[in-house]
Amino acid sequence: MTFTFDEIYALLMGRADNWLYMKADEAKTNAYGDEVYLRGIIECTNICARNCLYCGIRAQNEKLKRYTLTVDEIVATARQIKAQGLKSIVIQSGESEAVSDIEIARICHKIKDETGADITLSMGEKPKETYRLWKEAGADRYLLKVETLQDELYRVLHPGYELKPRIKCVENLKNLGYQVGSGFIAGLPGYTTKMLAADLLELVQIGVHMFSLTPFVRAQHTPLEQHLNGDMDLVYRAMAIYRLMAPDVNIPVASACASLDSNSKEKGLKRGANVLMLSYTPDKYRHDYALYQGKNTAFTEKLTDLKNLVDVILKLGLKPGFDFGRSKYEYT
Repeated sequence: MTFTFDEIYALLMGRADNWLYMKADEAKTNAYGDEVYLRGIIECTNICARNCLYCGIRAQNEKLKRYTLTVDEIVATARQIKAQGLKSIVIQSGESEAVSDIEIARICHKIKDETGADITLSMGEKPKETYRLWKEAGADRYLLKVETLQDELYRVLHPGYELKPRIKCVENLKNLGYQVGSGFIAGLPGYTTKMLAADLLELVQIGVHMFSLTPFVRAQHTPLEQHLNGDMDLVYRAMAIYRLMAPDVNIPVASACASLDSNSKEKGLKRGANVLMLSYTPDKYRHDYALYQGKNTAFTEKLTDLKNLVDVILKLGLKPGFDFGRSKYEYT
């Protein structure tokens, strides 16, 4: 389904919520049936070299206790995920060299060899040859959020960095055969609804296999910690719109949503989303992966416990998907 900018803006403003959510649910069902893909996430380090204004693990946050998992800890956690029946493993980190490129390649090779699972990496901008190394070692997917496609706002939110190299990384990943995910943070200070409408149109043109939209959730010890959190209605509407524009993509209900809406899983899965994610980061580290307030707290962990997620899925009349969960999207 195609929309003009004005139509997207009107939908984001809530002009036709009932129609929008009904059509998004239909489109998701047509693409993926009643299956909800489940993924296990390992947050391998909270060390980051960047100072993004909104992020709790930014380099200048001296209040945060830093950690880095060893190769053995990461692989052991991957075995735990496989033991629970999941065949989709996500390894996420801050943008740093805390875990070297070579070590990530070793990790991918070991996990692929021992579990056979699909591997998604989310480790930021890297040279094309690094992405190639990881692909050859067994990585299947890559998540590289852009947060916004507005050049000036991107520069403000990411001091010292430009948007263009990040978009080039998305192109490199696609050319190397990865299934690529990207997306935005709705409600970031300065990120207007009109900007989001324009970005939705542009990302569809770029073409990604997975669309991830999160609300802005303020983080302690960051320059934006006093700003208001994002609007979950805007998140749900944008997810539904993207489902209609690119019906074959994977769309998760991001973990940040649970920090603002305890019913986000139920709502998101009926408004176009088809993926849920669970953090398997070892207990002694997980509370320090503090991207935002509410990340990996006792409350949000309860909402993302595997049994609870399966119960949510079944109560909605849907089916838990423990297999690879690959996107059906194809770009030209």
